[in-house]
Amino acid sequence: MLIGEHGADHGLPLGPETPALARARVLIDAAVSATPGARVEHKSRAVGFHYRTAPEPEAMVENLRREARDLEGIKLVEGKAILELTDSWVDKGAALAELRRSLGADQVLFMGDDLTDETAFAVLGADDVGIHVGIGPTLAQVTVPTPSALADFLEALFAARAAR
Repeated sequence: MLIGEHGADHGLPLGPETPALARARVLIDAAVSATPGARVEHKSRAVGFHYRTAPEPEAMVENLRREARDLEGIKLVEGKAILELTDSWVDKGAALAELRRSLGADQVLFMGDDLTDETAFAVLGADDVGIHVGIGPTLAQVTVPTPSALADFLEALFAARAAR
């Protein structure tokens, strides 16, 4: 099962685009045009302003935060060097909780490397495993510094489970 767009896209029909999301797309497209090095990512239920490669994005990022607050029906989701405007009120935590319920899963392994993954780490229980990839504060029980360290951790975890 594939769940995308922070939980908004989970295989069910999404319905027509809302007027609020259409306004958000115009806002982000204009911001990208005015910000060298920035790029836009259009999704089904969201539009993202990526600014990792923009030399001086601070003023535009703050402007977008302000303008997003004025867009009724739009939620601002902030990640690592991305601002995303969405008309979905679902997050990764809600999507993970629904997936757990629908599958009847008694244990969950969730891995993530962005700020948006914290909502999923927040819904994990005592028997679950949350792994944060990177540095910084997190709700995950385990932190690894890099994707290659994650691969090493997963190999050790699978070996330990196989030895049971």
